[in-house]
Amino acid sequence: MAMPKVKKKKPRAAPRIQRGAKLKEPSWEGWEEWTGEAIHKHRRHTHSWYYEHFKPADLYGNVPVWMEANGYTKDDIKAVKNAPNSALSITAGIVARMDVKGAPRLNKKEADHWESLAGTGGKLTCGVEGFLKEKVAFAIKVGKEVVEEKPVEEKKEVKEEVKEVKEITEEKKEEELEQYSEGVQKRIAKLTKNGEKQRDKR
Repeated sequence: MAMPKVKKKKPRAAPRIQRGAKLKEPSWEGWEEWTGEAIHKHRRHTHSWYYEHFKPADLYGNVPVWMEANGYTKDDIKAVKNAPNSALSITAGIVARMDVKGAPRLNKKEADHWESLAGTGGKLTCGVEGFLKEKVAFAIKVGKEVVEEKPVEEKKEVKEEVKEVKEITEEKKEEELEQYSEGVQKRIAKLTKNGEKQRDKR
């Protein structure tokens, strides 16, 4: 007797983006003892690690957390949350996360290493001061405009709904009045007809 064929399960392909929460996050512990080159390489590696292992939505969420840790008001944080993701950037989310995790903002050893590299122009700038804060300021502005527009749109929608209800109510009243008027006319016509029949019998 032939044995039944058993289908082999095909291994699932690995997801393009893994969840970083399940992996060991790069640490900045002891960076004070590192060389400028080591700091710079670790920063670039960490940036790539977040980019590869986190989805954009997760990275954007790092910015409000960073804002709370850096003294921003609740209104500003709310505005950033209301702003579209295009107002920020994935890099802003990565820089925010690294800063929260203890990455040095601008270290002299790293700056000196940067300037010693062939082909680099200008001085190394701070990712927090020269980029992240500017992105946050822009997102706050955009987010507050969104918050201000929402009540206006909601009021407009409410007014339109009220107007529509009034129109329906008025139409219904007119329809009911017409039906009542038709009913009265039918009753009068019936009574008139009955009266004429009574006279004919006499």
